[in-house]
Amino acid sequence: VLQVQFAASDRLRRTLAGNVGLIESLQDAFTRGDDEELELRLASNPGLVPEVEQRLFALHDPALNQALAANHGAGLLLQLRLADDPLAAVILAGNPMVDDAVQLRLARHQDPAVGIALAFNDQVAPAAQELLAHHHDPRVRRTLACNPGLSSPEAQVALAKDEDERVVAHLRNNAGLLPNIPVQPTGIRASYRRAISKSPVRMEAALTSRVVTDVARGVDTQKLPGTNPLVSGCEESMFTPDIRAVTRYLAGKLSLGFQHDAPHHPVLSA
Repeated sequence: VLQVQFAASDRLRRTLAGNVGLIESLQDAFTRGDDEELELRLASNPGLVPEVEQRLFALHDPALNQALAANHGAGLLLQLRLADDPLAAVILAGNPMVDDAVQLRLARHQDPAVGIALAFNDQVAPAAQELLAHHHDPRVRRTLACNPGLSSPEAQVALAKDEDERVVAHLRNNAGLLPNIPVQPTGIRASYRRAISKSPVRMEAALTSRVVTDVARGVDTQKLPGTNPLVSGCEESMFTPDIRAVTRYLAGKLSLGFQHDAPHHPVLSA
């Protein structure tokens, strides 16, 4: 009853749209208007019923699809459809709740930015790790080698034999490296090895903080790889020729509305 009463107010209706306990009838009603902000907030609600998820997806709105891709409660059918959306797939790959079957699909995606985002996801499943370890793009393999969630012995063996020295260097400094995985020394300079030995968690926080804050403030992110002092070691492999692909992924790790809320996001205080 209270939810129905709150829905009568525009301001409260938008707040209510993000409530995980929002009743199904109001979820349905909120998709039938022309309030874009309301729909965006609804798309980020992890308590959506499948019918409402599909109705939002059917609107073919890029912003809605990105919000749905970042939603930790997205259903399997929705995830499968989002995996075919070029922009949403990058964000979906970074979603820690993405289904294992969908991860396999994303691991085979032609866009390296999707592979990088999935390889950076510390919840990537072992089967997907094994595919990523053989990805044709070395940036994907470097990112996977940095991942503290790298647990597949098969993936670790493949990375340990990689022809790219940076992949092997990253793997050697991964705290999750299994003791029985032989990793040969590389010619990577000591300063580089020290850089990549830093805590992956702190590196993620630092990189996310800098990139997302700059995006939120309208800074030209094309210039970041050459100017950001935080970009070293594992972070380096995050950057593709199209830096926007990476910032799209990082945006997916934040709550909907990150352009306004980024300065207050908890990861920025790390």
